[in-house]
Amino acid sequence: MLKPVRNLLAKLGLRDGEQTLVIYTVAISTAVCALIIVGFWAHSHFYGNKNEDPDALLQLAPDAHFYASEVTDLDVAAHDFAARRYMQAGQSDTALPHLQRIAAARRGKPAGLDALDRMVRAYLEIGDFDKALTAADRLMSTPDVTVTPSLQVCRAIAFYNIKAYDESAQILREVLEKEPNNAEALCFMGQMEAAAQTDSPAAEKFFRRALEADPNYTEARYQFARYFENNGDYQSARTFLQQVLMQEPLNVRAHARLGMIYYYELNAEAAIRSYQTALALNPYDYNTHYNLAEVYRTLMNDNESALRSFVAAIDVNPGHSDANFRAGLICAENGMVKEAARYFEASLQKNRRDPRRLIQLAAAYERVGDRDAALSVYKEITDIDPLHSIAIQKIKFLEAPE
Repeated sequence: MLKPVRNLLAKLGLRDGEQTLVIYTVAISTAVCALIIVGFWAHSHFYGNKNEDPDALLQLAPDAHFYASEVTDLDVAAHDFAARRYMQAGQSDTALPHLQRIAAARRGKPAGLDALDRMVRAYLEIGDFDKALTAADRLMSTPDVTVTPSLQVCRAIAFYNIKAYDESAQILREVLEKEPNNAEALCFMGQMEAAAQTDSPAAEKFFRRALEADPNYTEARYQFARYFENNGDYQSARTFLQQVLMQEPLNVRAHARLGMIYYYELNAEAAIRSYQTALALNPYDYNTHYNLAEVYRTLMNDNESALRSFVAAIDVNPGHSDANFRAGLICAENGMVKEAARYFEASLQKNRRDPRRLIQLAAAYERVGDRDAALSVYKEITDIDPLHSIAIQKIKFLEAPE
């Protein structure tokens, strides 16, 4: 059984003694990892509530005490490690269950309060702003907790995104009155100004003030890069993103956005490298899969690689309308008509009133010989656009006696 392994190690130039050492080391490491995984699973299986709703942990229901009484410091450390790794990889949705369990198990204690604080940021990352506010309120209502300016800025971001603009602005004003050089508040002020006006001197001013206040605050550099990107200044955007990566080489968002900059600059190879790096760090980012597919499709004319990346985006997010439509187009072009029809149908799930996509679907049904399905779709098109000439002609043709 070990002979193939030894042969491989021999090809790498290792002597018998070195081969044995490598094999023992790998075996021991694998066994230890397996024991840790099994032990953690067993604890979760026998002590965890199989029917618990993770969101109930956010509310810290009265019966959560059973969980706190059973969770050891080792369990908390494991959840903490997992949450940090997932957050660093841009997988905040996966980090949340770990943070919720720490918050429940260490309610009112430093570890639990820290978990609540990170939950606020995780919910902001995934765009669940109401739950971000709920977690922030829970943290602020805990006795003897000091409300930090950073938490207040998070609340301002959440309020802004649920269109409570006055509340958001008021919080930021209060933060900046106490700390005029608060980089987080200045950065978000810049983001709000940039959202209101694409080419905004006020936004630039806020971003520069944020960087002067804290040159190591990478979020300000990232948001400044987005600002320059939106204004077509790709060189400045690229410079700021590269600065972010000098400080944080594993910053997933910076790698992904740098890929977009290279795409706009028509530098396909650099764009592919950046997107692949981002996906190596977070393979569940369906937008990056989609953007990578667009590079293959539009800059490289490589439909095979493009289809693989579109399908990867769909695997993560089956409802991604554009990815499904693009995948359908490639399949149709390559004679994979049944697959094309399936992708076109999926692309219409959220909006069935898109004549451009419906016409592709109807044509696919025609090509597979399903006249009834094609006729039905063409009639859908005329319901939306009674003057659609192609659909009208097709209906006449399909309704004509054979």
